[in-house]
Amino acid sequence: MPQAVFPENQATLSALHEISALLHTNHIRFWLRGGWALDFLLGRETRPHGDLDLVVWQRHRHKLRPLLEAAGYAFKDRGLKAQLDFVKGSAKVSMVLLERQKNGDITPAGVPEWRWLPYLLGPERRFYGLSCRTLIPEQLIHEKLTYEGVAPLRPKDHESLRLLRDLVRKNDPSVRFAASPL
Repeated sequence: MPQAVFPENQATLSALHEISALLHTNHIRFWLRGGWALDFLLGRETRPHGDLDLVVWQRHRHKLRPLLEAAGYAFKDRGLKAQLDFVKGSAKVSMVLLERQKNGDITPAGVPEWRWLPYLLGPERRFYGLSCRTLIPEQLIHEKLTYEGVAPLRPKDHESLRLLRDLVRKNDPSVRFAASPL
């Protein structure tokens, strides 16, 4: 496995390799969000990452915990219906669980008022020998701006927004188009 540019990222990059293989083997689709999604969209590491943020469908919830625990990840119960959190060594992993509402909206599980963009699930991108799907840049921007309503944006959030807006402005069809198949 290639070395991360930022040494702090090695643990989460290793976790991504391991979890990607584990979920692929078990036919569970996932999408990157957060800092690693931005890195995959740009094809380069942008900064150190403290965690690995993933998105999976709620229907896989019952499989995820046993799979990750069997691989050595400790489940961290935060009492959240819409998210599963794990730790292995210094790698922190968060999985947002999505569900489709009866009206077609996509939301985190049990949080129908937090509507995500309708075409948020993007295509596969290759980086560091991995092929991973990402959320589309517009969804990543939407999340940052929604987060801003809860807590002030940090300097890294402002930089991520700038990079994401640049991607959208370029209108690169490889990063901005309708959702991949569900």
